[in-house]
Amino acid sequence: RTQTMMRFHRAGILLNIASLTRSFTTSPLPELLNRAGISRVAFIRHGNTGPKPPDGTDFDRTLTPSGKNQAAKGGASYGRNVLEPIHPSVLCSPAPRTVDTASLFLHGVAATAADCDELPPPARFELVPVRYLYDGTMQPKGSVLFQKLGYASLRTYLHNPDDDDRVAAEGVLGDYGNNALKAIAEVATERRRETVDETTAAPGGEEGVETLLLFGHAVYLPAAALAVARCCNVDSGVDLILDTNTKEVEGYLVDCLGDEGVSLLSLPV
Repeated sequence: RTQTMMRFHRAGILLNIASLTRSFTTSPLPELLNRAGISRVAFIRHGNTGPKPPDGTDFDRTLTPSGKNQAAKGGASYGRNVLEPIHPSVLCSPAPRTVDTASLFLHGVAATAADCDELPPPARFELVPVRYLYDGTMQPKGSVLFQKLGYASLRTYLHNPDDDDRVAAEGVLGDYGNNALKAIAEVATERRRETVDETTAAPGGEEGVETLLLFGHAVYLPAAALAVARCCNVDSGVDLILDTNTKEVEGYLVDCLGDEGVSLLSLPV
């Protein structure tokens, strides 16, 4: 009986996300991704970040040395070994901590972690900052919820016993998921994969199996992953999205066109 109730509750969460995203595009997301040569979408949290500067805001926070190392390490490890070939357009929140994480991660993909600070940005990638992927656009409700629950799992936010907080979480996180879907659809529609020459081609590149990267923020990132999984009818591994507290420069990989479901992206120990 408990397992049955959990399945119904999870279905309710998925339907809540779907109700906010059902009409965002007239073309099915899997079809858009397939046309763009994208089979998977990876959702990666930014690295360790320092406090906001005395004369700045949360938006202005930057990566610590540890955060920079995490980003490069992620790119050099699972970035190269799991995510390649990577789509040339890389989505990210415009917050400096997220942009820098994406850039250093891509350096790690293209080179070695030890050398990436000395290299220019890899020529085959283009960062695409999207304003509404910044978690600051989800305020003030987002801040109120975060002060109460902190870095909790998505399920914790959506199973909140407080009715008002649960409804607020569904709205805020559903909106962020919808924003991510819109950004992904725009890349798939308007930024179709370009042919690259041998000097910039991804190692081991293969037609139609590129991974689109999206760099974002904790708590909101799993909502984006859940929205994509729902729109692509991916069910296997969805509990990982609901129950995992996303760590720095870690996240989720959603296999949108295949049968691998959802898997976790983790830094090497």
